[in-house]
Amino acid sequence: MTWREVTFGALILPLTGVLCSCHRSAGPVPPGVYPPVVNDDLRGKEFRVGNPTGSFTWSFTDASFAMEGRMPKDVLDFMLGPGNVAESITGKWKLGDGKLSLTELAADGKAVPKQPVVPVFRTGPIRVQFGESQYVFGWAPADK
Repeated sequence: MTWREVTFGALILPLTGVLCSCHRSAGPVPPGVYPPVVNDDLRGKEFRVGNPTGSFTWSFTDASFAMEGRMPKDVLDFMLGPGNVAESITGKWKLGDGKLSLTELAADGKAVPKQPVVPVFRTGPIRVQFGESQYVFGWAPADK
């Protein structure tokens, strides 16, 4: 698959690779109606996230997360504040009400005062939104 850009009021950037697992429900989900992202969709998983200007992995444990790689400027600006750069961002995460709350951030091992809240939703695949840009979660290879 090649990089494609689709605009729906925000930039949506599909990734190569297999997309994350689907939430299982009691019955079929009507077209255009998706279940919310739940903890088990993220916990213990590592995703490849990115666009043509940057690509990184985002992994989740029970309570912590790590973002590593060449993160795009809009992700860095949203997470760390305008003009800041880092090769890794770590911290704690909590999911609730369609939002991913990120706390106790550290960029390249240095504490960051921001506590961003990232809208997270499913439109088939799991997506997160940094400002006006959306990113799709895709599986990172198990053997890295």
